[in-house]
Amino acid sequence: MLDKLSQLGATPDELSSERKMQLLASLEAEVGPLPDDYRNLLLHFGGDIEFNSLVKFRSDEPSPWAAQDGTDSLEFLYGLSSKYGSTILERFETYKGRIPADWIPIGEAPGGNQVCLRIHPSGARSVESWDHESEVGPGLQPRGTGLTKITDTLQEFVSRLTPEDPPENAPRAVKVDLQF
Repeated sequence: MLDKLSQLGATPDELSSERKMQLLASLEAEVGPLPDDYRNLLLHFGGDIEFNSLVKFRSDEPSPWAAQDGTDSLEFLYGLSSKYGSTILERFETYKGRIPADWIPIGEAPGGNQVCLRIHPSGARSVESWDHESEVGPGLQPRGTGLTKITDTLQEFVSRLTPEDPPENAPRAVKVDLQF
């Protein structure tokens, strides 16, 4: 799993092992015990898990926002620290009470949607996409959970990540010269 993410361009940050363990302990104090594979991923990379190019994945059930080929995109995975102010703990706090219980946001999808990991005390695990459009205003009944199944395991989710090819004939900036 770590090799696959590295092949897509993810690199570990410069946090010390001690600092990573402190941040992980803070996260688990808030959300509960994390699965070993996810703990290892967070401890290995530490910070934001970014990629060299756009990344896509195929879900067991395409989300409402899936492309015509049935794939969804992933912008990045949250880490224990973040240069963008989007640590996993900060994202958990942001979406607490909005994403169903026993789920934590682990990655950012386009448009503010989230890739979530189930951390149920029974040990049940799966990865699902959460559509923020499923939320409703105060006093209104929710329209379902907003969750769409991606895979049964984190390992399987990571194995499905592939670079997204730009569309054919997509315009590309070759040079920008700003003179004032």
